Amino acid sequence: MHKELNCCKAFDDGIKEFYEEHSELDQPVLLANKDNDATIQLAEDTEESTAVVRRALKVSECGGVKLISLFSALSNNKNNKKGLHNVYVNYFHVTIGPSVHFPDVSNPRYQSHGRGTAHLITYLTEHRAFMEFVKDNKIQCTLNHLEQNVMKGLHCSQTISQMVVPVSFSIRVMHPYASHVCSPGTEKLNMLDLGPYHTSVKAHIKQLIEDPSPLFSSDPNSYKTATPDGQPWSDMKAWVAYIKLLPTLPHVCPLMLDRLKRALEHLEKFTIEFDEGSLIDTFTEAKQLAGNMPPTNNNNIFINTYINSEKVHTFLRQEARQIDESGVEKARREALNDHK
Repeated sequence: MHKELNCCKAFDDGIKEFYEEHSELDQPVLLANKDNDATIQLAEDTEESTAVVRRALKVSECGGVKLISLFSALSNNKNNKKGLHNVYVNYFHVTIGPSVHFPDVSNPRYQSHGRGTAHLITYLTEHRAFMEFVKDNKIQCTLNHLEQNVMKGLHCSQTISQMVVPVSFSIRVMHPYASHVCSPGTEKLNMLDLGPYHTSVKAHIKQLIEDPSPLFSSDPNSYKTATPDGQPWSDMKAWVAYIKLLPTLPHVCPLMLDRLKRALEHLEKFTIEFDEGSLIDTFTEAKQLAGNMPPTNNNNIFINTYINSEKVHTFLRQEARQIDESGVEKARREALNDHK
């Protein structure tokens, strides 16, 4: 799983480098904090560049990951008085469905940013409307600085491009990769046996670089050639949103191909111990069995699979439906939404 995490991080770093290398392109909107934004604005008004201004520009960030982090901080703030928590849940209970929470990316969890990006891309129009709802329900009808940054990011096509590309990479490469090593049925998988699979994933990325047509195909069955295992999309809604957004976004094709090369370079570096002729590759079956290692550093992931079984889910759904049928919670949420 660390290899998956490092590969995704390299992919994101590559996105940032792409815009640095192509300064002639329109850049993603800067999402600076309140103090740095004031410093930058003052410098633009006076047309002066000082060390303070240069530092403010250097430490300020932009792009898809920054936007996801800001939105998560807005909707999942640990301080209930600073975030939108229940406002977010109640609003999307009506527009999307019950129990909708924005993925928490502030805690170290594998693929948390990927899930947040996919969620925001899938319901992009709804999240833009939500920010307008937040603005209209304030006395002064104005957003605070964090909310203004989120609004700017949601309407910046370059920022959206930076979110669409990793979503495509995740559902085509990283989700199948992660599922292979930590999905139900892999409890007895030996990490030392993963060499051939790593080789197949790298070969798949090379194939996508040579023939990128599956990356941009609107055929729902393109997963057969676009994913390393040929299995259906891990997030069908995110794939549909990706296809709909493609014609409206700039630089997606060169950005995707350029970053696939970057991800491949790092994946080859992270899996060098499995290369042909390496020590692991030359292990006998007896040595591999003696050195048996789990494929993930979290042994509890298989326990969670048992706890979150269909039988347990059925019981929890039955209990939740009984509570929902009472109508008390629904009435409370409706009252909160109607309150001005």
